[in-house]
Amino acid sequence: MAKTSLAFTEARIKSIQPPESGRVEIYDTEVPKLCCRITAPGHKSYVVVGWDNQRQRGIRITLGNVSDLTMKSARELAIKTLSDLKSGIDVMARRQRDKTAQMSLEILLSEYLASRNLRQRTQAEYSVVLERHFADWKPLPLNKITEKMILDRHKILTGIGTATANSAMRVLRLLLRYAHAISIIESIPIDVLSRARLWHKPKRKDRIIPSDRLSDWLEAVEALENIRARVFLLTLLYMGYRTTELRQTRWADVDLRANTIILHDTKNGETHSLPMPTVLHEHFKDLKRQTGRSTWVFASEILPNQPMDSPKRSIKSICATTGIEFSPHDCRRTFATIAESVGVPLTIIKRLLNHSLDRDVTAGYIRTEINTVRDAIERVAQAIDNFR
Repeated sequence: MAKTSLAFTEARIKSIQPPESGRVEIYDTEVPKLCCRITAPGHKSYVVVGWDNQRQRGIRITLGNVSDLTMKSARELAIKTLSDLKSGIDVMARRQRDKTAQMSLEILLSEYLASRNLRQRTQAEYSVVLERHFADWKPLPLNKITEKMILDRHKILTGIGTATANSAMRVLRLLLRYAHAISIIESIPIDVLSRARLWHKPKRKDRIIPSDRLSDWLEAVEALENIRARVFLLTLLYMGYRTTELRQTRWADVDLRANTIILHDTKNGETHSLPMPTVLHEHFKDLKRQTGRSTWVFASEILPNQPMDSPKRSIKSICATTGIEFSPHDCRRTFATIAESVGVPLTIIKRLLNHSLDRDVTAGYIRTEINTVRDAIERVAQAIDNFR
């Protein structure tokens, strides 16, 4: 197709009508390698067409929108760009570095989230971390974030708590590593924490409900008037679920005929299906009569069509009645401990807990049948009941 050219003026560029589809390029007669690109939606931009000596190929470089550049500045920028290309300057690398000076931490987070298929909860958590611990850094260009700034902020966060420091810096690390991977920054300043060995070694929690107090705990839970809290805590103990995942269970994912529960939005991103132990059957039938009209199994009593929050009042009541201090996650650890004590194989315990098996090559070959899982979960339930 023949190249269309005309002597560029502001008025002539403004008068060019967009094509019905695709895009067209019209070249300037004064600077022949400068063109105006017009797309069907009406977007107009100045583009320079040249030869990239660095990459030994033709190249098109967008100089900017027509609305942002005067005719004179577009020509001057085109001439300079062509001169740089002829001199062997890596114009694209320079433009990337220029972009670095403009991209802020807040914009980087938006680009990172857009590039990943993350759960909404995870996206919200990353946004909260930036707002809570790096709010003053959000408008900063990425190349203004220095190692000293990171060291100083890490010290402040450590004063709040070592877990807070670790979790906040992990979010910042994944963002800066992403920026480095796509060539927005040349180095990763947060790596100073690894070189200086400043990451805090997490203290793994190991609290469980003591076996000699399990009978008292069960008695206190079953005495709760709040059926939601009662069934919720019993399910945590008898099935080893994560708290948030269980709270967000929907009735559509509970089969009271097959006695199975399916969790979809799990921590490792995999659908998790478990058979319900016999001891919970009647409890769920009773709960169905209470919350069955809601989407959520553990429906909120306050907010319409929302899952309930963690039953803190009921937990506090049980702690006061029994003297047993526990958290919902302690039930999960107790479940795993009892499973191990009755001889459930480690690979099956991992499947019950929905722990990822990606790094376990051998486990990846094993496809556990539902009857094997059902047998294991009934063995754990029977062991729990033996403590009564």
